[in-house]
Amino acid sequence: MILMASFSTRFRYAYHVVPLHALKQIGMGRCLLSKSQQQDGTRLRRSTTAGVDDSLGFNDYVHFYLPRLTFIEFSDLPILVAQLGESVVAPFPHAVIVVDTQDLNDEECTVCNFNIAVSRPGYGKVKGGNHARGTDPTTILRHWHGFRASNPPAERMRRSFWHDGLAVPVLAGTQITDRPRSVGFRTDMPELLIHSCYNFRPSDALYLFSNFDLASLRRMPDAPEARVGCSESSAWYAVQDRVDPSVRRRIEAYFEQSDVPFPDELNFDRVRPRPKRHQNEQQDPQTEVQEP
Repeated sequence: MILMASFSTRFRYAYHVVPLHALKQIGMGRCLLSKSQQQDGTRLRRSTTAGVDDSLGFNDYVHFYLPRLTFIEFSDLPILVAQLGESVVAPFPHAVIVVDTQDLNDEECTVCNFNIAVSRPGYGKVKGGNHARGTDPTTILRHWHGFRASNPPAERMRRSFWHDGLAVPVLAGTQITDRPRSVGFRTDMPELLIHSCYNFRPSDALYLFSNFDLASLRRMPDAPEARVGCSESSAWYAVQDRVDPSVRRRIEAYFEQSDVPFPDELNFDRVRPRPKRHQNEQQDPQTEVQEP
């Protein structure tokens, strides 16, 4: 068995982004659970992606961003840009769990070179690119079925493979070992997928993005160790407490009291328009720009 993931020299760190209040359950279990493994009443489902994961077969995986970096950096993580960036809509506090891929091995890893939530494969008369926000998951699934039926060559599949139960081609286990340079083919940020559950390792690190969030976390008994990270995308967020006071109080009450139910009424995945001066600076943070 390989001692570390064969892609770790190019993709050193993997990032899992969660809303702040999720850290209570995550810290108690010392693990990350896939959507299908989470219990009723404590499920975290992003309205923008959960339905797509279900339709395409990825709801039993823990998803990580896998940017092409060998140092820890947060500025390009799409969810942080969307949820902590400057906007007229109040942000929702988020945290990032950073995993050193040198402590993973290929056997436990699956890598997708597409953006599962939004990639639209090109086939026949369908142009490859991105699905619009809010596209029906059944439509997305239909396009992947059409792509597969077109018998695309390896380059169009981003050097990945079809697997039972998954509508999008991926690299898994020995396919990664045999073809490490295929990880990240035609994308700067593939997705790392861990099946069912990711158990924390000593090398994992937890980052928050303001001292206000850190103070909230420390209200929790036996709170996990965390540090405040800095990035261009969170600079506006960090200079003062931008979180709605009622949301802040609700999170802190949940942290402080052992018998308070999981606050599943909190909307942590709101669409937050960027200020006009930023609207032309980057693509929608939910999308990618490469054509499959």
